Amino acid sequence: PQSGQAGDEVTITGVGFTGTTSVTIGGALAGFVVSSDSPFTIWVPKGSHTGVIVVTTPGGVATSSSDFVVLPNAPRIDGVYDAAANANTELTLGSPDSWFITGAGFLGTDGSNAVTDLYLNGVSLSTLLGGGAGDVMTDDCTTAGVAYMVWDDNTIEVCDAPLHAHSGPISVLTTGGFAASAFDITFAKSLQITDGG
Repeated sequence: PQSGQAGDEVTITGVGFTGTTSVTIGGALAGFVVSSDSPFTIWVPKGSHTGVIVVTTPGGVATSSSDFVVLPNAPRIDGVYDAAANANTELTLGSPDSWFITGAGFLGTDGSNAVTDLYLNGVSLSTLLGGGAGDVMTDDCTTAGVAYMVWDDNTIEVCDAPLHAHSGPISVLTTGGFAASAFDITFAKSLQITDGG
């Protein structure tokens, strides 16, 4: 294949591969198994970037004639946590606290944000919260116009509970695909009583 995602198996064809000492894709070391002179199997390494495949053997170095395109992994949603790191699918509606979505596939192959939007029960969180993704290098949830922050490949911080949200699944759209939670998030309305006298 000319492309693949981290963890994918790729077959390398050619001759003279006995004794292979290393294989890289875009400069990242790949796992490999050589059981004969040709063909042999490699695995696209996590954190690799689009680039040539280089095979180093006792007889020399072989380089692919074209780039192998490393595709972003499809996203996955595993859970939702509140600001105190409690696993929870019930969040307080209108709470000033942020909440977190955990899973995988939230970053692109170059380490940049791959999330294009988040959805709650099919409605864009950017629309519900009036903002978009923040830049983890310069922003946080107090930055105007920031609805969510992608902290790493496994964590998204949502800056607030949307005021007009309806319970339902959370989903994420990334450059690598789309994923929806297997569970619903329930928003409980917070009741605030003030002393009138």
